[in-house]
Amino acid sequence: MADPGYRTPGPIPTGVLATGPSADRWGTPWSAVWAGAFSAAAIWAVFGLLGVAIFRSAGMLNTSGVSWGMGVWSIILTAIALFVGGRVAARMGDMRTPRDAMMAGQTMFGLTAVGVLVFLVLLGTGSATGMTGTTTSSYVGSTIRGAGWFGWVGVLAGWLGAMAGAMASYGARRKSTGAPVRDIRTAA
Repeated sequence: MADPGYRTPGPIPTGVLATGPSADRWGTPWSAVWAGAFSAAAIWAVFGLLGVAIFRSAGMLNTSGVSWGMGVWSIILTAIALFVGGRVAARMGDMRTPRDAMMAGQTMFGLTAVGVLVFLVLLGTGSATGMTGTTTSSYVGSTIRGAGWFGWVGVLAGWLGAMAGAMASYGARRKSTGAPVRDIRTAA
């Protein structure tokens, strides 16, 4: 005859970071990574266009390069957007260890970076002529060339932001979990 099992909260074992059925899982939670990448892209697009509107209306944005204001705005925006994306990826992926959380943020950053590169290549190969008579590809090319150090620092800040967001999500998860559960059996 099988013993009925009961579950009751128990003390946290020394040196154990995670317990439960997902503690020993492996693999990448791709749905969480995609959700983080889309979250980051949405934030970056909305507030990036806001920055373009603000700096263009102030006369601080030109086609020969990136102004200081827009450059700083893009660095801060990229860090914040990828921080939120990393947080979403780690939280939705139910990361249980700091290493797994950091890897979810890193993977989300890589997916977002590839997505941005594909978008820029597709935008740059277009030959649509705007009202000013310049082609889209020349505008995108001049913007990318003008980014210079702002672009590099923005990518670095985004990478660090993605991993920091994922780690912050792990920290929030650690604080919100209750006591681990241990199995007990009935007395004979």
